[in-house]
Order: sequence, then C-alpha cells, then structure tokens
Amino acid sequence: MSWAVVRIRGSLHAQTPIVETLRLLHLTRANHVVILPERDGLKGMVHRVQGYVTYGPVKAETVKLLLTERGVTDDGSPVKADAIPPSLGVE
Repeated sequence: MSWAVVRIRGSLHAQTPIVETLRLLHLTRANHVVILPERDGLKGMVHRVQGYVTYGPVKAETVKLLLTERGVTDDGSPVKADAIPPSLGVE
C-alpha cells in the first residue's frame, strides 16, 4: 500500500530538521503531493513533519487520476495514461 503525502504549510519559522526532512521527501512547496510506499523509515520522516503535511492511504485509481490530471514529465509535458508504469499498481 502507498500513502499520499500533501504539504499544507510553508516552512517559515520551521526548525532546520523539519525543513531538511521536507526537502528529502521532495515536498518543496505548499500543496505539493508525493506518493510514498508504506515503510518504517518513511513513516518516521512523515511523523516528524506531521504539523506541515497531511497523509493517508491512496487507492490506485486516485494515483492514476492524479498523474493524468496534474502530472508532468521531466521535460514539462503532461503524463499520458498509457505512460504510467505498472509498478504503481495502476491498470
């Protein structure tokens, strides 16, 4: 199972360990989302920044919708539904 982690606050007046953890999670701005596997190490990182993020389990359909509606590739073009890797569990 995977988690969707959404950053809901900026890092103004945040302590350095929290800012660094947000950077390591690739949550660089407010309203950004990352999909993370449910692992103990990542769970600890999310727990550290819980005042700055919201998180929860995510369904495969939601991941597909998120990627097709909002996802972009490295070159800035939109993600197509047929380009989503099967390793994400999306059909």
